[in-house]
This record gives sequence, structure tokens and C-alpha cells, in this order.
Amino acid sequence: MLTNEILTFRKFEAGKVSVSLTQGNLTALIQGVADTFKTLTEQKNIAFNIAVDFNLENVWYDKGKLENILFNLLSNAIKYTPEKGKIYFTATKIFNSLNKPNVLINIQDNGIGISKSAQSKVFDRFYRDDSEQANGSYGTGIGLALTKQMVEVLNGKITLESEINKGSSFKVILPLEKDDFPTHDVKNKDSEEQISLQERVLLMSDLNVVDSEQVQPLNVKDDNSKKVLVVEDNTDLREFLAEALSVNYTVSVAENGEIGYGLACENDYDLIVSDIMMPKVNGLELCKMLKNNLQTSHIPVILLTAKNQEEDYIEGLQYGADDYISKPFNLNVLQAKIYSIIENREKLIQRFQKVEEDEEQSVVSNISTLDQEFMNKVNQVIEEFYVDSAFDIDAFSSKLYVSRSLLYKKLKALTDVSPNEYITIYRLKKSLTLLKSNKHQVSEVAFMVGFNDPKYFSRVFKKYYNCSPSSYLE
Repeated sequence: MLTNEILTFRKFEAGKVSVSLTQGNLTALIQGVADTFKTLTEQKNIAFNIAVDFNLENVWYDKGKLENILFNLLSNAIKYTPEKGKIYFTATKIFNSLNKPNVLINIQDNGIGISKSAQSKVFDRFYRDDSEQANGSYGTGIGLALTKQMVEVLNGKITLESEINKGSSFKVILPLEKDDFPTHDVKNKDSEEQISLQERVLLMSDLNVVDSEQVQPLNVKDDNSKKVLVVEDNTDLREFLAEALSVNYTVSVAENGEIGYGLACENDYDLIVSDIMMPKVNGLELCKMLKNNLQTSHIPVILLTAKNQEEDYIEGLQYGADDYISKPFNLNVLQAKIYSIIENREKLIQRFQKVEEDEEQSVVSNISTLDQEFMNKVNQVIEEFYVDSAFDIDAFSSKLYVSRSLLYKKLKALTDVSPNEYITIYRLKKSLTLLKSNKHQVSEVAFMVGFNDPKYFSRVFKKYYNCSPSSYLE
């Protein structure tokens, strides 16, 4: 179902969505869709009142798009209507100012309602009102955006009336005559392959079920693939992001910050995308936890949220977030930001590895305070002990008061080299200044920077600088 929605979005964006008309009994179609939801409303103990006009026969409509519109609006009403609530579903033939027939569909509930500030945004992709979390409901932010696009491509209109704690009413008006659709196809069967409506309704009861103990990477590539963790409590949006990002990255998912933090501590991720509004541990709390833990402080974090106030943006950055995107967001923008953060860090790491004499033994810019303090300490320790040929990873980790594994993880994440390689690069850079002074033989320089074998020093030097130490002297 989600894959179909993603593909449909892409078709709308590319202007490739066509109208496929069928002439027939619209009353039967609408009644059939409504009947499909009866079992679901009975499970939630919701009173479901249906009234469909019988004067909707022999009219023109796009069956596939109309089913999608009704499915999204009815499933939305059921999701936000509490137990023992009420939903009214009516479909009536009306006539416009030109005396042409239209169908007016009204889906009204007495659920949690939508705040006035949010009503103009609910049709924006991925938008989610703050009141949803307060009421324990978590919408997709996908269905209503797609619904509006489908209504408009059918030359119709959709409106919303709502009040917090009193419910919502969505009204859709669609034309019913063939000449109301300037460009269209006439087909005897649906033009788009879809999961049957009944199967989609059955899936609704399982939308929010995820086994947190069996979170697995999606579309796993080779070991060199960059790894991204998506932390999002909404099932549809989580799966949407995972599927979209898995084209370029190895993606893991978590349904809240608590699970996401556990995964981040156990795995090496190149970036984390997290929603802010989540149960248990929200995105801001997750970001703070990540940035205050030396095991995870190097992982870039992009926060997603429906909040768009300046103070919320500042708060996210103060918690250590590397970037912040307000919903609704453009998927291409998110992908560009992810690519930019990872690519920039890669370039800075490569620059570190090729660093020449007199350049600061540094890592990347825009790293967390904790990481910068760590790297300062790393360089202080090496500066003190690099001349000692016995200085190795055990001594290195001991002086830093961290485990070998954590030292390896941090340096690999921040510089893409192992601790031993880091020591070697540091020593080689020190050797450049000594060689350039022309005061020492190559063998002397080797011993002065911590190599106990001049031949090994020459081999390593050539590996990094593409010339031997003696050639460098010349």
C-alpha cells in the first residue's frame, strides 16, 4: 500500500497522472466502499451511519481514484474517532451553478478534531498536528495530501471543518459528466494495479504494529555502504522514508527514541534521521543522549518535526542536531541534506588523511563539543608520546581512559583510520618538518619520530607521499 502511494506521489509530481473514466452506478460503488469499513467500525465500537443517494447511476467517475479518496477519508475518520464515537457518511447528488450534476460526499466524525492553526496545513505532505500526540493518535501526514491531489486532478474540491474535541467534517465535490474531464481515458477496468480495497481495510488494524526486537536493515548493500537510521513513531512515514532512502543507503528503522538510542549504541551509523514528536523518548531527548555519549556523539542527526517556530528550531540545534527540517518537507531536500552532511564529512576526512606539514592534526569541522574535546585529547597524548616507538594502541587507549574498542570506533568514525594509522600519520607529518630542515639523515628522522626501523619508515612514507624520504629531501 505504501509503495503504491509513493509511486502515485511521483506520478503527480511528474504530471503523469491521468483520469481513467468509467460510466456506471456510482451509488453501488460508494455503498460498497462504505460497507467494507463496517467490520472495522464495529471492532472499535463506533456507530457508523451511511446514507447514499440512489440517483447516482449512469454517471462518469474514475473508480480507482474515487476508492482511494474514500479509503483515505474513512480510515482517517476511524483512526481519530474514539471508542463509542460516531461517523456519518453521506453521498448526495447536487447541481452546480451551471445546473450540472455533482456528487457531494461528506464524512463527519466526533473525534479529536483538528486545531484551527493546523486546518490549513493538514493537506500538506507529512504534516502532523501537535494535538495528535496529546490525544495518543499518530497520523501519517500522507493520506490527506494524496487525497487532495486526487480530488483536484478529478476537477473537484475538498474542504474541511473541524473543532478540537468535537470532530471533523471532510466534504468532497466531484463532477459526474464526461465533458467535465477535458483530458481522460475511457477504460473498462482500473488503470492502476492496487491492493484490493478489502485487503487495505484489513491492513489498517495492523498499521501500528512493529516488532522492536526484530528491527532489521532494509535493502542491505555491501559493507562499504553508508548506514542511516530512521527513528519515527508513525509506521507509514517510517516505512516511506526507509524505502525512499534505501535506494542510496543501508537503512535501519526504530519506532521511538528509546529503541533508536539502543540501536545507535550497538551499531555504527553514518547519520540518524529522527522525528521530534515521539512517545517514550522524543527526538530532542534522543539527540541530547546521542551527543552526550562518546560512543555516539560523532553521528550526525537530522531532526524532523511539524513545529516551525524559530524557538523550536533553535532548541533542536542547541541539543546538538546537525540539521533541522520542518514538516511538510520535500523528500528531495531531505535526501540532499543527508548526502551533503555525509559527503562533506567524507571530504574533510580525506583531507585529514592527506594533510601535509604544518597543517593542524585535526579532524572535521562542525563536530560535537564532546568529539572536539576527545580529538584535542587524542592529539595531546600523541604529541607527548609519538617519539616513543613502543607507543601503541594499548598505551594510546590507556592514556585516554577509554577502551580499545571505543578508541577504534571513534577514530574510525571521525577520521576513517584506525588508531595505529592515526599514530603513523601523525609521525609522518612530524617527519616532513625534520626532512625539510636538511639537518638529519633519513635514518635519524625515522628514529626521531618513533619508527624503530628506517626501512619500514621509508616504505610507509612512500605509501602516503608517493615518494621516498630521500627523494623528498632532494
